Amino acid sequence: MKGREQWTTALKEIRDIAVLGEYLAVAAGDSLLLLDRKEGKIVFRTPAKLDHLAADGKWLIGSDPDQAAILRFKLKP
Repeated sequence: MKGREQWTTALKEIRDIAVLGEYLAVAAGDSLLLLDRKEGKIVFRTPAKLDHLAADGKWLIGSDPDQAAILRFKLKP
């Protein structure tokens, strides 16, 4: 595919991705990662097994299949 670029390889079991301005939120394995969109570097990591990410500008929301719950994370302005 023309224009394709692989800029990070440290992720396994990617469940979902959400774009948050200059960052990407990635639900991967048992972690929620925040990556810099320009370089693909991980800038934040927290333990959370999530599926189906969504963002509305103020919140990042994901479903936790193990807890049968929806979790939300407040985003800094």
